[in-house]
Amino acid sequence: MRASAIVLMATLAMTNVSHAQGLDGLYKPDAEWADAWDCKSVGMDGGAMAIQDGVFFGIESECRMLNPTKVRDMDATLFDLHCSNESEISQMRIMILDTPEGIVTVRDGGDVTRYIRCE
Repeated sequence: MRASAIVLMATLAMTNVSHAQGLDGLYKPDAEWADAWDCKSVGMDGGAMAIQDGVFFGIESECRMLNPTKVRDMDATLFDLHCSNESEISQMRIMILDTPEGIVTVRDGGDVTRYIRCE
C-alpha cells in the first residue's frame, strides 16, 4: 500500500512538471517600460521572469505551479500557484496562454500581462 502511494505521488508531481515544461523559458513584459529589462538576471527588478521545471520565478518570488488544468480548445493551462518571497507566502490561480511571441498570464481579478520570450 505504501509503495503504491509513493508511485501515485511521484506520478502527480511529474504531471505538474510536464504541463509546465512546454512553457519553460525566460520572458519579459511586452511593454515599452520593459524595453530595457535585462534578460540575463532572473527574479530581480528589471530582470527576466522565468518558468523552469514547474516553477514560475518572478521579481523576488518563486511560485510552484500545481494542479495544471488544460483549457479546452485553447493553448492555455490553469495553475494553482503556491508562492513565496522574502516575507510572505501566498496562493493564487493563474491561466497561462502559450503564444508564438511568448505567454499571456491572466490572474485572479482579471489582471492580464503579455510576456515576450527573451532572445
